[in-house]
Amino acid sequence: MLNAESILRGLAEAVLVLDESLRTVFANQAFYEVLQMEPGDLEGKSLKDVFVDENGLSQLLTVFEAVLEDDSNAERVEVECVIPPDTRRVLSVRARPLTNDENQTKLILVELRDITAAKETEHKLEDLYDALSRRTGDLEQINADLESFTRWVSHDLRTPVRFISTLAHRLVEHHGPELPAGANESAHMIADCARDMRRLIENLLAFAHVDRAPIRKRRVDLNRLARETLTELEADREGRRVDVIIGELPPCHADRALMKQVFMNLLANALKFTRPCEHAEIQVGFMHIDGTATYFVQDNGVGLETDQASSIFSPVQGSHGAQPLQGTGVGLTLVKRIIERHGGRIWAEGEPSKGATFYFQVGK
Repeated sequence: MLNAESILRGLAEAVLVLDESLRTVFANQAFYEVLQMEPGDLEGKSLKDVFVDENGLSQLLTVFEAVLEDDSNAERVEVECVIPPDTRRVLSVRARPLTNDENQTKLILVELRDITAAKETEHKLEDLYDALSRRTGDLEQINADLESFTRWVSHDLRTPVRFISTLAHRLVEHHGPELPAGANESAHMIADCARDMRRLIENLLAFAHVDRAPIRKRRVDLNRLARETLTELEADREGRRVDVIIGELPPCHADRALMKQVFMNLLANALKFTRPCEHAEIQVGFMHIDGTATYFVQDNGVGLETDQASSIFSPVQGSHGAQPLQGTGVGLTLVKRIIERHGGRIWAEGEPSKGATFYFQVGK
């Protein structure tokens, strides 16, 4: 035991040697430091004198008795103990049999680690995780309720907007020649506003869904997509002189349905803000900016105020241009979210009365 004792004394890990009656035979300096005791305080004492917590003592006795009976190593266990005077510790304990070469007495070698701080941190992390899980659950429920509310509101708004649009078109179609000039113009404005309202409702639905829906990327023919979108917007061009030029647009790797939303909003935006123009000109094109593939939609409409270029994509900001034509900005906010979800970016440039250009990059 003397040679072994000299080896154990030099170990950095806390070790304790017990006899068959579980009394202390030896403890190294690291052990005393863990238990915050003075050297010699344990010699000849029972574990009951060290660990006053009955539950912790019971756990230790079970481990040590198993080692004595089976003469085999015990797995490392965690034990909560109260050490005099009143210090609570969480200890990681491993025990193994040891034989005294002088008289073949059975001994137990106990390796000890103080993991109190680690366990406290673990408990704090668990509490934080539980709080975060509850918060996440609350947010998911709020999002679900918000999406449900948006769909409900949009559904209830669709019917009256559709009715207003139908009445306005019937009024113009069947009674247009009989109406005074001012009334005829007002009927057209009602129809235009109903169309904008219908598009706003669709954007609200899409905006509530865009962050939750998975992106299904594939090769998208943007030339075909832009022309397809323009055809669907034909009603926005009725009775107007509008030239739309779609240049050669290279394909991109993206979600086709979401890119359709991008072109639908940017082209509808351009058509809307060129209404005051006697001859509206809209161009859809492509270029490289700093080596990055960049698409753009350009118009010669009412343009942008100096301070609008950065705030125009916020839903609380109005769309570009003069006050009578301002919208809610939801469409452009939706476009921005879609582009960002593709790893790209979008920005706008323009001047008042000189049109605006929207540039976007879809990502690599």
